[in-house]
Amino acid sequence: MKYSNIIFLYIVMAISLVVLVLFGGSLVFYMHQQELVREDISTYRYSLAQEAERIRQTFGQITSVSGLLANNPVIINTMDKRMHRIAPSPVARQIVEKNLGAVADVENITAVFLLDLEGKCVYGTVPDAIGKDYGFAGYFHNIITDESDLYVAMNVATKQNEIYYARAVKNGNLPLGVIVLKISLDFFHLRSFTTAFTATPPEPEEMRIGLSADSNILFDTTEKLVSLQSLTEEQQEILRGSQQFPPERVQSLGFTPYGLDTLATTGFLSKKTADGNEYYLFCQPLAGDDLALIHVVKKAWFEENYRPASLGSSSFIMLLFLLLAVMLALLYMANRRHRQALSAAATLEREAEQRIQDKEKYEAIINRNPQGFWLSDFESGIILEVNQSLCQLLQLSPDEIIGRNVNEFLATKDVYSGGKEKEETAAGKEGLDVSQEGKLRVGKGILLHVL
Repeated sequence: MKYSNIIFLYIVMAISLVVLVLFGGSLVFYMHQQELVREDISTYRYSLAQEAERIRQTFGQITSVSGLLANNPVIINTMDKRMHRIAPSPVARQIVEKNLGAVADVENITAVFLLDLEGKCVYGTVPDAIGKDYGFAGYFHNIITDESDLYVAMNVATKQNEIYYARAVKNGNLPLGVIVLKISLDFFHLRSFTTAFTATPPEPEEMRIGLSADSNILFDTTEKLVSLQSLTEEQQEILRGSQQFPPERVQSLGFTPYGLDTLATTGFLSKKTADGNEYYLFCQPLAGDDLALIHVVKKAWFEENYRPASLGSSSFIMLLFLLLAVMLALLYMANRRHRQALSAAATLEREAEQRIQDKEKYEAIINRNPQGFWLSDFESGIILEVNQSLCQLLQLSPDEIIGRNVNEFLATKDVYSGGKEKEETAAGKEGLDVSQEGKLRVGKGILLHVL
C-alpha cells in the first residue's frame, strides 16, 4: 500500500472517530439532559411539597381557632336558645360578638360569621352580612353531615375569589349552627419557585398558579378563573345553582380529560392542550380533598428556564470536549509514530529496490559479456554465479555448474588447495588479486587456455 493511501486511510479513520465520538457524546448528552429534566421536576415537586406542608401547618392553626369557637359554651348556649326561639341575653350576645371579633383579628382570617340551621347569618364581624341567607352555599349543606368543610366561591359584589372554612356548632350530636371563617388568599402565597434559578419571569400563559377545590377549576387572588378541562353542561348548572362561580367567567385551558382524575393522587402529570402545547401539572393537597395547590407550567419554558439540576451541565459539556480532544491527541500521536515507521519502511523499500536494480544491471552486464565468467567464493572455491557464455563454453547448464568447485574445471595447479601457492597469493601485495593463467576443461578432454 502506498504512503498516500495510508494517509488517506488515517484521515478516514480520524473523521470516523470524530463522528463516532460526537454521535455517542450527543446521545449521552441527550440522555443526561433528560435525566436532568427529571431531576428538575423532582426538585420543583419537592419545593411545592414543602410549601404545601407549611400551608397545612398554618392552616391547622386556623382550624384550631375555629374549634375554640365551635366548642365555646356561650356560643353553644346562645345558638341552642335561638333554635328553641328563645332570645339570648344582651350579655351573651356581647360575649359572642367579642369572641367572633377576637378570631377575626387573627392573621389570615378576614371575617367570622355565625349561621343558624336555616343558613341565616345571626352574628358576624361584617355588619352587612347579618340577616342574609347563605343557605345556598355548599359549605352549609355539607356541614350538616360533616364536622367541617372548605368552600371556595367568587364574591358577587367584589368579583374577588374567596375561601371559607366552616365548622359545625353542636350540643353533643345535635347541630345548632355553623361557624364560618373567611380566609385571606394571601395566606396561600400563590407564587412560583423559579426566581432562584432564572431571571426570566414566566408569562401568564407559561405558568398558572392557583387553588382548586375539585382539581379542575383554578382560582387565584385575581378575578381570573380557569379550568383544566372544559366544563360540561351539568357542571355549569351546578355552579349556577351554588352561586360558587359564574360559569361564563371560567376559561378552559383545553386539556383532555384523560388522566386528570389521577392528578390529585400522583401529584404530577404531563399533558397536552388541544393546540399541541405541552404542560407540566403539579398538585399538592392542602386540606384533604377539599383544597389543592396546583401549578400549570409550560414544558418549553420549564425546560429552558427552570434548571437547578442542569446548572452543572456545562461542566459535562466541557468534559465531553476534553475527552474528544484527548482522543484526537492520542490518534495524532499514534498516526505520527506510524508515519515514522512508514517512512523508515519506505526508505528500506527504496534501498532494496536500488539493490535489485543494481543486481539486475550487474547481471545484464555479465550475461551480455561474450567472455565466459564465473563468480566463486574466495575461501572455498565454490562457484556462485556463471554467465551464459561460460555455460556454452563448458556445454553445461547453470545448475550443473553452480555449487561445484572451480578445481573441477581447471587443468592447472590447484588454486584453492590451501597450499603454499595459495598462501603466497593471499600474502601478495594487494591480497585480493587471484587472477591466474591456466587451462580449462571443456567437452571431452578439450583444454582451453584461460586467464
